[in-house]
Amino acid sequence: MSMRRPTPALVAALTALTLITAGCGEGHVGSSGDGDGPPTFETTVGLALVEERADRVVVDLWYTPAEGVPGPRAVELWLRIPAGLDYLGADPGEAVTAAGKTLVDQPRDDGELRLVAYGTASLERVAAGRLATLRFAVDPQASGPQAIEVLDRMPMFAPADANAQLSLPGPLVIGGD
Repeated sequence: MSMRRPTPALVAALTALTLITAGCGEGHVGSSGDGDGPPTFETTVGLALVEERADRVVVDLWYTPAEGVPGPRAVELWLRIPAGLDYLGADPGEAVTAAGKTLVDQPRDDGELRLVAYGTASLERVAAGRLATLRFAVDPQASGPQAIEVLDRMPMFAPADANAQLSLPGPLVIGGD
């Protein structure tokens, strides 16, 4: 039996349901998991280059909330992917899986990527840590630096209290030696 990707309409419906119910019940902030803490960021969301080769790039997406800010129960992030990188897929990070969430990726033809982490059966809040590992193929025709950017589309987290003191990183520039 083969697994099919959820349709955008199904993901939108599940996201809406999660965002509506995310404010209900009191989950608790979990631990960061394996103790392998994130790189140091001055922002709530961070991008870290894990691997860069002539044909492949791997980037980690991190969540580092301000002290005292509760983690989200649902996450929706948009990234802009440059034309020189071909999106291959995402793997959920430890922060997402430890909270019992599912990661759904929705690449669009306009170079934007939507990442949604939700859990219909989990009110656990996502703790600080890796949200996802993103994999890209490098277009051999691309020249110059390529920049991956987290887009400012609010709200990014649900419930609303998880958006307190939210800050985003500048673009992660790759290549262009």
